[in-house]
Amino acid sequence: MQKYMRISILVVLLTIGFESNACDVCGCSFGGNYYGVLPQFSKHFVGLRYQHRSFASKGMSDEGNEVSTQDVFNKIELWGRFYPHKRLQIFAFLPYVFNAQKVAGHTKSVSGIGDVMVNVNYTLFNTGDSTDLTFRQLLLVGAGTKAPTGAFRTVVGEEQAHANMQAGTGSWDYLANAIYSIRYKSVGLSTDMTYKYNTQNADHYRFGDRFNSSMNFFFWDKYWGLTVMPLAGIYYEFAYVDVLTNYKQKATGGEALFANVGLDFYWKKMSLGLLCQLPLSQQNQSITANNRLMTTFNYMF
Repeated sequence: MQKYMRISILVVLLTIGFESNACDVCGCSFGGNYYGVLPQFSKHFVGLRYQHRSFASKGMSDEGNEVSTQDVFNKIELWGRFYPHKRLQIFAFLPYVFNAQKVAGHTKSVSGIGDVMVNVNYTLFNTGDSTDLTFRQLLLVGAGTKAPTGAFRTVVGEEQAHANMQAGTGSWDYLANAIYSIRYKSVGLSTDMTYKYNTQNADHYRFGDRFNSSMNFFFWDKYWGLTVMPLAGIYYEFAYVDVLTNYKQKATGGEALFANVGLDFYWKKMSLGLLCQLPLSQQNQSITANNRLMTTFNYMF
């Protein structure tokens, strides 16, 4: 027990993140994608989730007038988790995106299938099945890749849409992550962190590498067969600036801190989740991040 406690203290000091093993559930975030709380750690599942993000910015036109811009990113994602082995879990993601940019009353929009992503996590230790331990812990490490399946040269009007508005990045990208949680009875603390390495696409555009991490406190209770789990915590993300043909791109990169507030429901083989992320602070002076929303429905088998 002392060995596991020393490991848990070290992980908490080194990571700030999100993963949950409450009521046999697990969740994490990586590469700018937030997983939320995932149900039934030991089971397969398939599901749909919807994510909404938006950003506001102000700049100057060629005529010297101030111009306000609103960027809106919506995504519907088919995803799943599968177990080829009791220590391995494989996540797969197929997104469909709806992006829009509103400038001076004009709207440009892009939609289509996004980039497919696969991630594999390996369980280093899991004491969730031990009945003689007061504290139960879970530690996983993982790696994954994102394939350039989404269009990245979509033309809107007479111009190619900006790289940030495209359905895909046009590049192969790679990520590494660590996930840890500790719980006592129905109360717990969950953490994780992820680094995503991006490569250059055929248009010589390279998105800056991403790091994100979060920490959440959670608890759960049962009412008439329905498990309810509220959670609250923080989420941090950092991005290096984008580069086009060795030139750094303005209004890219930066860091931000969000507050997490969520509520999940579990009933038999189904789960329903709602998560809000509220901006607390951000360092990019050119762009302001607004509130974020994610809803999830999963079916376990």
